[in-house]
Amino acid sequence: MTGNPMHLGLILMAIERSPEVDGLIRSFSAYGFELRLVPDGETALLFSQELNPDLIFLDVSLPGLSGFDTCLRLKELDTTKDTPVIFVTTPSDRASTVNGFSVGAVDYVTRPFQLEEVIARITTHLKIRNLHVLLEEIISNLQEEVAERQRTEEALQESMQLVQQANDRMKNDLAAAARVQQALLPEILPVLSNASFAWTYKPCSELGGDSLNVFQLDPDHVGLYVLDVSGHGVSASLLSVTLSRVLIPRRDPSCLFIKANRAPEADTLVSPADIASRLNRMFPMSEDGRQYFTLIYGILDTRNGMFRYTCAGHPPPLYLAPDQPAIPCEIGNVPIGLFEDIHYEEGTIQLQPGGRLFLYSDGVLEARNASKEFFGEARLQETLEATQSSPLQVSVDSIMNAALDWTGTHHAQDDLSILAFEWTSRKDELVDNPNKEVILAHQFPAHAKELGPMRAMTRTALNNHSWRSDIVEDIVLAIDEACQNIIRHAYHGECDDPILLRIKLNNHALVVVLEDQAPTVSPDCMNPRALEDIRPGGLGCHFIRQVMDTVSIEPSSTGQGNILRMSKNVYSPPTFQ
Repeated sequence: MTGNPMHLGLILMAIERSPEVDGLIRSFSAYGFELRLVPDGETALLFSQELNPDLIFLDVSLPGLSGFDTCLRLKELDTTKDTPVIFVTTPSDRASTVNGFSVGAVDYVTRPFQLEEVIARITTHLKIRNLHVLLEEIISNLQEEVAERQRTEEALQESMQLVQQANDRMKNDLAAAARVQQALLPEILPVLSNASFAWTYKPCSELGGDSLNVFQLDPDHVGLYVLDVSGHGVSASLLSVTLSRVLIPRRDPSCLFIKANRAPEADTLVSPADIASRLNRMFPMSEDGRQYFTLIYGILDTRNGMFRYTCAGHPPPLYLAPDQPAIPCEIGNVPIGLFEDIHYEEGTIQLQPGGRLFLYSDGVLEARNASKEFFGEARLQETLEATQSSPLQVSVDSIMNAALDWTGTHHAQDDLSILAFEWTSRKDELVDNPNKEVILAHQFPAHAKELGPMRAMTRTALNNHSWRSDIVEDIVLAIDEACQNIIRHAYHGECDDPILLRIKLNNHALVVVLEDQAPTVSPDCMNPRALEDIRPGGLGCHFIRQVMDTVSIEPSSTGQGNILRMSKNVYSPPTFQ
């Protein structure tokens, strides 16, 4: 295995050998991973010091030293304290999953193994570890280069060639650090039927002190932030990168955005003011560095267009209602890290359908021309109003271009960050019938591996209401069965074409709509065959019709694709918070 030219990483696996494990080993090798298999925890500890693996797999039920104790020992050793550990459990062993996270594991997989899921989890954690190692190497190299440059300058250009070499290496490291920083910016924006998002970012040098992100917290809420670290250069960028990693939404106790000690179906979002307070405690300003940062963070409720936010020393957001002038939404709070025990105030903005909200850093306002005159809020508002009818991304890019054009050199003196969103009501579902409430809108490619996340998202959305858990589970399984039928029978196998799932509440009826872009199918395909017709498969339609009250399928109005509609009377209306 060591001669494999596609070597992607060394994995140490402590698990009892079995045909299933042998199959997994062969699959790992085919993907390019190098694997070492050991039978127990003691051997895993010994081999981990000799091999220095990139990732460790531990069975929770190892003979002798348990998987949990082995993980604790690994985290005590300098060579393996940062090595990602993934536990192997059974689907019903929820306690082991929780215990695994508490002793330092980063993830878990369940048996029987789902190869695509296992490979995806391994690849994700190896990528995170490699980014972490790369960032540490970059920081170390930068520190060494700064020290070397100081010694060289003190020697009065004793060796001009050495100085030039050091500068070249520093440029390479700065470019690598900039790539790491760029990787932390949002790659994929949330895709929602009633909200759109756009952003742009331009650092003033190779490394910037600004950061921004937008992410979905749950089916009905989206989090957005823009932050600006004081100062410029390496120190500001390192703090910015650290904050970006801290502000990644995760489903684990370390997540700032979700209140801890809650089951996933009972997640509670942390308020923007509490987020600012937590960050203020985590990042007090150092006396020597005098480093602090400003922040605007808010939560958009996509159901009603309510934006709840806090602004910690940051420029206020600008709200642009349709055919109205832009309005700054001021909240007076101090930056993060300046003082202890600060209470941060919150504000709310109720967006009208078609309303836009713009978050930005002070580099936009403070862009200066040759006469040292600031670009300013008035010119920013004029740009917003002039591009109000343009697509959101065009409006955001116009702000960036206007600020850069103002400088005369197309180069700003500070980082420029702009993040915006537009909220539009679902006219076809809410305006025409105010008794309809959209519960979930989710689009995903027609792959079997996408069904697990789809089920989890659907279950979470339905559990936000007051329906019995058995009803929720039946509906989730019926939707899953329908999606499987779309993949197998409409698309004739897995592909990258989309499946669009929409769930809405119409009075007391739950309405599920599934759309595809496959060739048109006959409505008879949803007619179940006779139960006495005994042969493999084909009973999914029976199950769907048993769970749901109505089921129908029709061609899409575009002439390409199918629309499957299902409804169920849920008897009592849900309670919205």
